[in-house]
Amino acid sequence: TLFVAGFAGPVAVAFTARYTDRVSRLILFNTGACMIARRDSLPGIDGALCSALEQLVLADWGIAARTLCDLLLPGCSPELAQWFTDYQRGSATREAAAAMLSSLHTLDARPLAQAVKVPTLVLHRRDDGLIGTGSGHELASAIRGATMGVVDGASMFPSFGDFGVIVRACEQALSPPAAGLTPRELEVMRVVATGASNRDATRLLNITEHTVARHIANVFLKLDVSSRFAAVEVLRRGGVLEPPTYGDAARDTLSA
Repeated sequence: TLFVAGFAGPVAVAFTARYTDRVSRLILFNTGACMIARRDSLPGIDGALCSALEQLVLADWGIAARTLCDLLLPGCSPELAQWFTDYQRGSATREAAAAMLSSLHTLDARPLAQAVKVPTLVLHRRDDGLIGTGSGHELASAIRGATMGVVDGASMFPSFGDFGVIVRACEQALSPPAAGLTPRELEVMRVVATGASNRDATRLLNITEHTVARHIANVFLKLDVSSRFAAVEVLRRGGVLEPPTYGDAARDTLSA
């Protein structure tokens, strides 16, 4: 699962489109397919503002770092503003920071967004004044099946402001395995996870063997797997099923 925020959004879209076997889910926060506002797209960062910031960085990196702080972390405390200003200056030279701002003019992943095939969540803070929610909506519409969510706040960075709402949105996006399963299908899979056969499941759940097989086949289809083991692993990774537990004798055997 790839989580990306801010200026790295177009890079993440390109990576996901090109390396389809390396990304299973994509979460894009406060970003867009392109960073600079274009005549043919919804607003992004004003191009003139970005160029002015680039020149300010080269002229006085200290003043520019504080200005960027005001844009990226609006309304933050004086202590946080000082920390972030120092952090920027300690992380990059003025030349590197200016080059990063200059590169924003050429980042445009809209053509590649159509090639993204993984489940995608686009999150944007409502009062972000630098990129704007319009860029998020445009990005979500460019990726087939993407979900768009708008949350309160203004900071471009997910770790500042109300972090809890971001975590909850991500947890919901990352836990679809059980969302499509019926209570009976989950019940069957809990039995299957113990290593029980279909015949064992019929006795435990008081349903026919044909019904057990049908529920398992439905689970395979919903999870896009082809074996009982793979289905159980997907549900365990998603937190739907508990990891296996072993008695002392079994543990001794496994250790041996």
